[in-house]
Amino acid sequence: MLSGRKISNLQLAAELGKSLLERNRELEQGLQQMCSTNQEQLQEIEYLTKQVDLLRQVNDQHAKVYEQLDVSARELEQSNQKLVLDNRTAQLKIHGLMETVELLQTQVEELQHQVEELKLTSRQSQRSPCGERWPPRSTQSVCFDPDEGLDNLEVSVASWREEAQATLQQSLRALQTQFATERARREEAETEAELLARENAALEQQLARMEGCQSRVSELEQETEELRQLWKSQSSSRSPRSEVIHGLLLLNPEEENEGVPAAVKSPAVLKRWASEIYDHECSCVRRPEVVKYRGISLLNEVDAQYSALQVKYDELLQRCGHQDSELCESSPAPVEVDDSEDDFHQPEYKDLFREIFSRIQKTKEDLIEHRGGASVDEALPTSN
Repeated sequence: MLSGRKISNLQLAAELGKSLLERNRELEQGLQQMCSTNQEQLQEIEYLTKQVDLLRQVNDQHAKVYEQLDVSARELEQSNQKLVLDNRTAQLKIHGLMETVELLQTQVEELQHQVEELKLTSRQSQRSPCGERWPPRSTQSVCFDPDEGLDNLEVSVASWREEAQATLQQSLRALQTQFATERARREEAETEAELLARENAALEQQLARMEGCQSRVSELEQETEELRQLWKSQSSSRSPRSEVIHGLLLLNPEEENEGVPAAVKSPAVLKRWASEIYDHECSCVRRPEVVKYRGISLLNEVDAQYSALQVKYDELLQRCGHQDSELCESSPAPVEVDDSEDDFHQPEYKDLFREIFSRIQKTKEDLIEHRGGASVDEALPTSN
């Protein structure tokens, strides 16, 4: 009876080992997928952060350029106002000079009329018959000669007229040069005003573009924040799964080194094993950041634990075979006691195995859910 139970226990242990090996393979595949998705998400987050930094730098440069353009626009507006004031003062000066020119022209016309009147009077005096009333020749030298007076008057009027014409020509030339300079300044002011209008239009276009860039930067920042929150939620949801994985893969080394088969252990020892395995699970839980940055080292650790589990499973089978041979050579009395003890302790052992299998099934369902969530997460960044 004992050998049959031992064989059944060995079969159960073999089935448990096979299920654990299959579970380890599935968990390795799940870990590889998790690490690949984590690395892809990290690369996407780094790329988006770099883009955000570049856009911030571009935004800062554009802001500096806009500040300089605002300063230059203010300076140009001030210069434009000064030019407008200068233009107004120049126009007022031109109007005043035109009035003075008109006054001088009227004065010249009046002087011309006076000269013509003087000429007429001199001609009339020459035509009048005054030769008979003149005194004799002795007294004629003492009297005033009207021809000489007229000649002197004409010479003085002509000299005064020439001087007036010269002064008027000089004033006209000065007015013409001033008018030309004012016209040139006015044209320069108009060209500067046109340039300012064009620069203002270009600045308005650049402002519109910068507003678009700022909206794009805000959208990218929102996307990166959403990706970070998504990544945090995924890392927080993956941490209990990593605890289950470490709890199934990491065993207590002190109990394994004893070399006693599972069927010979008492229920108290099995309960102690379960409690110590649970404590070891809690102590071996890694942080999500370690899974994020060191996924390859975790896979190597899982491979090492898997190979150690295989070696210990083979040693357990060998020791079970040796103890079966030793029990067959021993006396029947203790065998009956062992049978009674095995019959007494059999249900708790089966309950422990059922609990282990239920945990394996639960972790398998969690892994399937995780795969579905990972596929949804991969679809989300592609759509973004």
